[in-house]
Amino acid sequence: MKTIFQFPLASDISVRLLGKEVRKIPARYRDEVESIWEKEKKEGFFDGTVLSIVRYGPAEIVCELVSYKAFYAGVTNKKLRKILNIFPLGISGRTFYKNKILIGTRGSNVSLYPNEKECVPSGSIDRLFIRKDKTIDLTCGIITELCEESGIDADYIDKVIPRSLYWDREGAVFDIHLDVLLKDETPVEHLVS
Repeated sequence: MKTIFQFPLASDISVRLLGKEVRKIPARYRDEVESIWEKEKKEGFFDGTVLSIVRYGPAEIVCELVSYKAFYAGVTNKKLRKILNIFPLGISGRTFYKNKILIGTRGSNVSLYPNEKECVPSGSIDRLFIRKDKTIDLTCGIITELCEESGIDADYIDKVIPRSLYWDREGAVFDIHLDVLLKDETPVEHLVS
């Protein structure tokens, strides 16, 4: 994240969807989105869904589902970004282990900030984290990301604490920031130097 703004969140923050349908790209912009997607997409990219913030406050964040290719078209075309009004929501964490923080390097094949350092874990909010009542299970999301990115098993997580909402103006994305506290007996010798 380059230019960020931080907004405090309640420890019991509720994140919910307006509906389970993916917002449609307005007809007059579909061809432009498709053209950008076909021209600019990187190998391994696929058109999934992302959450886009509709409104937020300290106690609740309301989102809708949008297509990844619409978001990506907005990343590559700032005029289109404003028109489509897509503000993706991801999660990021600071993983603490005995007074140390786990840091990783972003992949080279990502749409924002390739090869840069970041706290682990970090990622998008997958549809798997959406409960039947349309609320988002942030703890499940951050734990899943941590397991995928570090190999640390969920049994070693002591606590997950929501902290704040970050707005990355340059990338035009929001991230819910959570602290992940690991138990002292976590086997992270291969991760911590």
